Amino acid sequence: MGLSPAPTVCGVCSITAAVEVLCLVHLIACIAILTSVSSVQIATWGGLYVSPSLQCAVGAWCLIGIPVIIHAGVGAIYRVESNMMPYMLYLAGSFVAFAVWVFLLFSYGFSCSTTSAISSSEVASLDCSISNISAIFGYLASIGALGFAVYLVWSMKEFIRVRQETELIRYQEPWQVVQSLADEQAVLQANMMKEATTRARAPLQQSGFAGSLQSASAQQGGPYGQAGRY
Repeated sequence: MGLSPAPTVCGVCSITAAVEVLCLVHLIACIAILTSVSSVQIATWGGLYVSPSLQCAVGAWCLIGIPVIIHAGVGAIYRVESNMMPYMLYLAGSFVAFAVWVFLLFSYGFSCSTTSAISSSEVASLDCSISNISAIFGYLASIGALGFAVYLVWSMKEFIRVRQETELIRYQEPWQVVQSLADEQAVLQANMMKEATTRARAPLQQSGFAGSLQSASAQQGGPYGQAGRY
């Protein structure tokens, strides 16, 4: 079985409202990232040094996302399926880029040191700060949220497509009924015209048959009459 779209979110929230909230949160996040990037200074994100060129690339990606998000929000309100596809692709690209970033953070960003206890047991312990642990859970939750956002937008696109097909079928039903009635009326009129034509031709056929009989008898009686005169 394939993946089925979500009809509702959390039982009571409609999928349209969920997509609108997603667009709003995503728009605010893009604006916040745009205001934080710098083209001059090196920044530190999660323990990694980020060059100004990479910051400009991230800012450009967020800048591209602003019209895409607004376009998707309008499409969700007015049930336009074509508006959802660019946003779904944008979210998928953001998901892949963020997953790569989190992998780099796990590889190089977090510093955990192994220390030996001074006690007689000489037990080694892994010393990680609570901030790093909370950051790890935060990044993993962000990856899950982006994956769910892609699924939510895809569900919205499928919902719009099915709804449009249903509305088309509903709009076609009255016209199909009218067409069937018109076809029945046309067939009835054709039958009536056929019957009227048959009735009109019947006397003509009878009179023609009688005339042919009289002419045949006249032709047969002609020679005999002449013979009688002789």
